[in-house]
Amino acid sequence: MRIIAHEVQCRTNGGLNPASKRALRKELAASYRKLANHASSDGQATLANQQTAQPPLLSAGTQLIREWNGKPYRVEVIDGGFMLDGKNYSSLSAVAKKITGAHWSGPRFFGLDTSKSKKAPGAIAGAAQ
Repeated sequence: MRIIAHEVQCRTNGGLNPASKRALRKELAASYRKLANHASSDGQATLANQQTAQPPLLSAGTQLIREWNGKPYRVEVIDGGFMLDGKNYSSLSAVAKKITGAHWSGPRFFGLDTSKSKKAPGAIAGAAQ
């Protein structure tokens, strides 16, 4: 019921204001840069860590809300992955594929991608705690 109430509030009140969206995107971009610059013990950036680690802004307990084909979905960030409908997934892309049946960039599908192009329509730009 809370998902529906949140969605109604976003549609009625317009969701986050542009300044808040910019601030969130700026923080997310900074987190991705920090993650990309993280080096392993031998001084080399580890590609595996860059591709599979979740951004620092997505701490355990954060809930991502997305509507797809008229149905709202709530994904909870858990230690080591994500949970949708009681099932654990290792990545947001796996969650997006389960929801849509097609390959999607998980961060893009949930509106977390900082790039301006190919943003998923209907992605809610915020996350609920």
